[in-house]
Amino acid sequence: GKAALARQGRARGIMGGRDLTRLHLDKSPILEDLVGSKLGGDFDELLGELQFAFVCFLMCQSLAGFLHWRDILTLVFQSERAALETQVDFSLGVLRVLRSQLDLALRAQGGDASALVDDIFRGEDHFLKRSLKEFFLAVQEADAVPLALEEAAESLKGLLQRRLGLFLPADGEGGGSDDDDDEYAPVVVQL
Repeated sequence: GKAALARQGRARGIMGGRDLTRLHLDKSPILEDLVGSKLGGDFDELLGELQFAFVCFLMCQSLAGFLHWRDILTLVFQSERAALETQVDFSLGVLRVLRSQLDLALRAQGGDASALVDDIFRGEDHFLKRSLKEFFLAVQEADAVPLALEEAAESLKGLLQRRLGLFLPADGEGGGSDDDDDEYAPVVVQL
């Protein structure tokens, strides 16, 4: 996983303290290394992995599917440079796929899937809620964001607001209404 890649980098002597701090603030190098080394450089393969993991998770109630889905989304949403600069088309695809996945889960009859998604976002500290807050804030604060990416982010935000009543950061709100986000904020040490 992500920790293994960081350990490999340290073992090869290519990561000092500054590089590790940079890596924890933006996981784009990990994402790009993963896709380059394991998926032949094809970001569409990772998008397919995301879709397959969601199907395994939702339809088969697979814990392994959920964990894989979670890990992919967490990595993508913590890869700010890749999302906003170098892999915009991939990020756009992830936002569209995630919106479709959540919409499907919310529309599912029988209550199971809908309750599942509701639990994901109503929980105090769920990975997806936290990851999306951080990603939406990065999009909002970026100097230049491609219009299609901004529209896809707003579409996903709109779904979350309409269907779950969940309001993630909007202009001027910073990290949203929760004040406990500092627990996950990086500590920057001046050297």
